[in-house]
Amino acid sequence: MGAEVTQVSAFTAVLAHALCLAGLAAAHSLAGRGALLSDPAHALRLLVVCEAPLVIVVFSLLRRDPKRCSFLKAAARGLLGLPIGLFSLLPLHIDPLRLRKERLLSSVKNT
Repeated sequence: MGAEVTQVSAFTAVLAHALCLAGLAAAHSLAGRGALLSDPAHALRLLVVCEAPLVIVVFSLLRRDPKRCSFLKAAARGLLGLPIGLFSLLPLHIDPLRLRKERLLSSVKNT
């Protein structure tokens, strides 16, 4: 009736996270020293281009139910998650200094 769910060992989880950390370090070194400060858009694009496929592949291999969910289906879910995650974070990119300035201006107008 229920599908078998595979358990991931602690060693496998540590190995998966170490691979993702190694990919992040490699992408950071490709971006260059100080690239996040001098050209943040280019550096972040490079980080996403290098890290996203690695994370999708690693965690698609560690899916819970390999019999019901194929590798391609898990990878497609990961690819769909990229733009969904991006659009869910967009409201967080509001400039806090601008908000503080607007609050100060509105408090001055109210007095």
